[in-house]
Amino acid sequence: MPPPHEAREMLLREALKPGGYILHPEAPSTHAHNPTPLLEAWRLHLTRGERAVPALKEELAARLKRLAALWPKYQRAKDKQRRWELESLIHLEGSEVRRLGELFHHLQVVQSALQGTTAEELAKELDRRVRGKLDEARQNAAQQAQHLWAEVAPDAQRLIERLMGPRYLEFGGRPNGLIDALKELATHHPGISRGKKELLPRLERLEQQAEKVAGAWRRLEGRSTSRPVYEPRVWADLLEGLHELAYLASPRYLVDELAARPNKPGWLQAWLRVAAPHVRALPQTLAERAPEFLRLGTAIKELERAVATARQAPVGDYGAMTRAHILLDQLQAKGLAKAILGLRGHLAKAKVRNIPVSRLRWVDRPKEREKLPASHFLLPGKRKFPYKNKDGSVNCRLVKAAISRAAQHGYKKVEAEARRLHQRHCQNEA
Repeated sequence: MPPPHEAREMLLREALKPGGYILHPEAPSTHAHNPTPLLEAWRLHLTRGERAVPALKEELAARLKRLAALWPKYQRAKDKQRRWELESLIHLEGSEVRRLGELFHHLQVVQSALQGTTAEELAKELDRRVRGKLDEARQNAAQQAQHLWAEVAPDAQRLIERLMGPRYLEFGGRPNGLIDALKELATHHPGISRGKKELLPRLERLEQQAEKVAGAWRRLEGRSTSRPVYEPRVWADLLEGLHELAYLASPRYLVDELAARPNKPGWLQAWLRVAAPHVRALPQTLAERAPEFLRLGTAIKELERAVATARQAPVGDYGAMTRAHILLDQLQAKGLAKAILGLRGHLAKAKVRNIPVSRLRWVDRPKEREKLPASHFLLPGKRKFPYKNKDGSVNCRLVKAAISRAAQHGYKKVEAEARRLHQRHCQNEA
């Protein structure tokens, strides 16, 4: 039997697995669906108390007695059907004896874990660890969102500028892009204006979504504030907004759904002839990543709610701990664990393109830097110390330059981050 501190660690590690919230004393026994042997022993201890060990010994002895009685019958049986039935019973009883033996061992581990503490204290410690897992998942989700945004920001920028106008993303104002031109067609074109009651709501919905994404982009990049706002809610709004925008700016929404009608009125035929080529020319690269935007944005929001609930509840509260535990289980079940909780391995595979700095003219042009996402810089608020190319790939030559200049000018945090990036991405680069 392991010593108490090792037994407690074993129990808490097991309780962090899916369904482990049944460790809490307030958890109903009906919640224990397919628990692990250790947690099954824990629930047995909570429900039977001091009677758990004697009751288990009695059940084990009864099973062994039945198993011993079956063997002579099997040896004497001549009929094949009867021998097959007895063989199945022996196998069943043997499996149950093994299960009860393991349960007895784990019950001893539980008893050792409870030496010098109580079930309530163990539940509080589990709650602290669940909260730690939540915070870890929350931080990594934000980092994952930043990494994803760095990859898609150039495509998102091109799409919004095409829809709303070349200067809209940076400065806002009245849109003068493709949406404005399409609204003009829907309102004043002699062959299309008859369908404006159907066309304008679609175009206005697209315009509102583009405005929403642009607003989140400005907050994120620090365009509307003195510095970038790396808050989970901004990441969630941006990612969910990109998911919706990818659909609304697609030929499917603006053309194909309308063209699916069996009878096409004249205004629709004119719309398909005049507007469809412009719509189909829009960049559609975001649509390929749309499911990622939705999954990660939703995960960030759910994690924020769980963290807020946990902070308001006392440590060890059954309801808050269970909700947090179930959320972590769901994230793992949906395949988000690798993306959210295993971020480091994902980032280690970032694309590297070592373009000579002399060819990167934008590096020495402040106006050109302003057009790039803040996430391309190690000092994002001031657009200083670039380390990525325009396409979002890491440039080890820029990383080395950042190490040198940061050390020269006393930016210790920037230097440390640049060295970390160099160690991760540039060890094997020439």
